[in-house]
Amino acid sequence: MLKNSLLISTLIPSLLILSNCQPTTEAADADIFSHGRLVVSENQRFLVFEDGTPFFYLGDTAWELFHRLDRDQADYYLENRASLGFTVIQADVLAEENGLIDPNPYGEVPLYDLDPARPNVAYFEVRMDVIRGPEVVAWWYNPRNGSAEKIGMFSNTGTQTFSPPDPGENLNWVLVLDDASIGYGAPGMNSIATF
Repeated sequence: MLKNSLLISTLIPSLLILSNCQPTTEAADADIFSHGRLVVSENQRFLVFEDGTPFFYLGDTAWELFHRLDRDQADYYLENRASLGFTVIQADVLAEENGLIDPNPYGEVPLYDLDPARPNVAYFEVRMDVIRGPEVVAWWYNPRNGSAEKIGMFSNTGTQTFSPPDPGENLNWVLVLDDASIGYGAPGMNSIATF
């Protein structure tokens, strides 16, 4: 299983999982996490780790990942992509192929009455066991202004639902889940997006 930090964008057309996908061996894990978090480079043209090590963005697209696959199928896909060296998976949160009206494998649709101001939090349920360590620290991060709001600490077992702090129009919150034992600070340090 992939064990790493996870970024989940909420209710925007695309989701980017920055998973540093590598086969999970102790040697690979030690190398991945020795460089710190991903940040935007000083010249704002590249993704780098906090220590300045370049991040190689090798992406695959799985637009229907969250809507069409059950958890076992998604695990299989992500493990396969990690074994092939992919470092990023891009997927739509709100699927294009009738994703607003056809339920996912668990019978959930993403929005009540097709209203983006009324998300169905059960649709956005997160498996906590995909994060390394016994505890996960959760944050909401707003890329428009760089602010972060700590949600709290959670066990890395079972599932959890997270509701954005300000639901409704212009929803741009990003859910950030980190292994608490690594001790990352609030998301957004040195990585504020400009629009």
